[in-house]
Amino acid sequence: MNSSINTAKELIKQDPKEAYKIIKSIDPDALDPYEYLDYLGMYVHLAFFYPEDIEYIKSKIKVLNDEIDKKHEYEYKIRLLTTVAALNLSIKNYIEALELFKRSINLAIENNNIQDQIKSYSNYGYTLLVIKMYDEAIINFKKSKELIEIHGTTSVVRINNESNMASYYIAVNNYDMAYYYVKSIIDEADKDELKVQLSEIYLNMSKVLIFKGKLKEADSYLEIAVKQSIAINDYNYIIRLYTFYIEYKMKSNIKRASELLSEALEYLEGKVPPVRIYKLFEFGAIIYNELGDTKRTLEFYRKVVNHGEKYSEDIVQEYKRSLDYRYKINQSEIDSYNLEYQNKELKKRTDELNMMLSDMETLNNIIEQLINSKTEREVLSYLFKNIIRLYDVKYFMISFVEDDELSIISREIDEEDGYIEYENTIEISAEWSILAYVVREKKDVIINDYHNEYNKYTNLKKGKDYGVNSLLAYKLEFADEVIGVISVQSEGKDKFSQYEIDMFKLLALNVSIAISNVRKVVELNNNIRIKRQKQEDLEYQNKKLDKLSYIDTLTNILNRRSFNTRFKKEVDRAKRLMSSMSVLMIDIDYFKEYNDNYGHLMGDECIKAVSWILENSLRRKTDFVARYGGDEFVIVLLDSSMDGARNISSSIMNALEERNILHEYSKKEPKRVTVSIGGITITPDSNYLENDILHLADNELYKAKEEKNRFILSEK
Repeated sequence: MNSSINTAKELIKQDPKEAYKIIKSIDPDALDPYEYLDYLGMYVHLAFFYPEDIEYIKSKIKVLNDEIDKKHEYEYKIRLLTTVAALNLSIKNYIEALELFKRSINLAIENNNIQDQIKSYSNYGYTLLVIKMYDEAIINFKKSKELIEIHGTTSVVRINNESNMASYYIAVNNYDMAYYYVKSIIDEADKDELKVQLSEIYLNMSKVLIFKGKLKEADSYLEIAVKQSIAINDYNYIIRLYTFYIEYKMKSNIKRASELLSEALEYLEGKVPPVRIYKLFEFGAIIYNELGDTKRTLEFYRKVVNHGEKYSEDIVQEYKRSLDYRYKINQSEIDSYNLEYQNKELKKRTDELNMMLSDMETLNNIIEQLINSKTEREVLSYLFKNIIRLYDVKYFMISFVEDDELSIISREIDEEDGYIEYENTIEISAEWSILAYVVREKKDVIINDYHNEYNKYTNLKKGKDYGVNSLLAYKLEFADEVIGVISVQSEGKDKFSQYEIDMFKLLALNVSIAISNVRKVVELNNNIRIKRQKQEDLEYQNKKLDKLSYIDTLTNILNRRSFNTRFKKEVDRAKRLMSSMSVLMIDIDYFKEYNDNYGHLMGDECIKAVSWILENSLRRKTDFVARYGGDEFVIVLLDSSMDGARNISSSIMNALEERNILHEYSKKEPKRVTVSIGGITITPDSNYLENDILHLADNELYKAKEEKNRFILSEK
């Protein structure tokens, strides 16, 4: 085999840029047919790094398509089919990829080659999985599995198919079956020849564990998966893993999310096209905004704006390809039978398809206008004007989340008078509202018979009769945050066909992108304006902040000074709003004995471990913990009942028991590090100062320390 091809094969994972140089230097005319397929196959990997070569890949696909229809020996033809299919898949030509994988299945069956059948069924299923045709995908994975069980195959092929099956079950939210398949292959996959599959398997395992609530185990699998992908320079998986890991951590540990983001960008920036890591830029803007770092927030907003348009185009195009595949199948079926059948049923189907294609063209025009909109009002105006071109509906509604409320704009369509527009606001907690349900649960709603289905989503004993029987309500989402809901509602039952539902999903996606882009630009401009106006003040504040340290350097939680400032604000707020709060005082039991016998370094580690447990026991962003003294801490729970304080205290005790830090010098059993907790739940009024509340909590701590390893709470 050509030595340059061998060298490029070895480098393609470790150093794709160097591999690319070598491939570019190869004269394809000097290669034999099999070497030529290897040469083109390497472009499957390189298309990720060099999107400018997509046109080159397309030109080669066109040449190879002519080759496919010629007569060849079986071994060459099956490789030719799978190579061209993979090339099409790499540039997201899903229809062509599926057709070629299907031909490879038929060719393998004709030649009774079981191993090629196994691989082709699995490849066909994987492509269907990518475009979310889940029912068809699992049929092909199962066909591959049946052949493997009867005839056997290599461990690489079998594990790859079962990993695909696990991905399918995760996609359809069947986590028990996903766990079964991942668990059955995870140990066997830890071999050199299976390193690529291993990243996918570990990612799937972490998703299952997160669903089951085993977060520590999930973290460990994600850490291993990231290291594994970096070890083999698999940039596709590095991006997938970091994107998932950061988004998951943003919900529970914003500091860890920022650390992961820094790791990811340090490794990826400059090595892959910026549009491929657009989601990381979005995460950066959200993370640093939450951390209060204005400078970094603005940096990431600029990157979001610079690359947002290209990213939005890519998302839309990929979703449209998925829709096109389903509807082109219908078109090809009609074309092939049109001459043979001229009956009424076929005419009806042809009319439906023509209407569908017309609607798709209308939708494309709407999407183009939405993406180019400059203001939210422009987006809404264009939507209201054009929605009746796609749907026969009585109501069209769009709503936006504003704090704890949902601001709704709705139009009742009237054929004679045009429309009547209403505006109102509802609480997101309103259990009678389907729109509020979509926001709370982050789930889209499809209803075909309102009076028989409304109680799945509301607490109403009887559905309101306002002339609606079918409705679609889809979330508007940006960076995993629901920003609103879009809904169409019709008088007839079973009003919306599958293709109308698919189009509505695509419309919701593009409205989300359009609204998000407008808001990002507005927010960026506002931030820049505010920054300019207050530059001198910010510099002054920064100098003051440099002189003061608000964070305890050992534990990275609030120190005593910072606590005093914040606690006063929260007590004043509670007095003003007449709301309750809970204060917990926590003391490490027998810490002096621990520090004296294990030494100060181990004592510091003990304090850090306890503070980490305390910080991670808090479930809301409004609650906070501070280091109050040497081995003493304080937790403040805002708008909290005594039950809430009890739950947090119990959680801390359980976490310490699970951590099981050895303390041989404790004067009581168990011989591990424990804490005593005293707490007070109070609705403070003008009679209570901050120190009075702390004194009440400290009294309960004193009682708890008499026995140690327990908590005592009271209520005022």
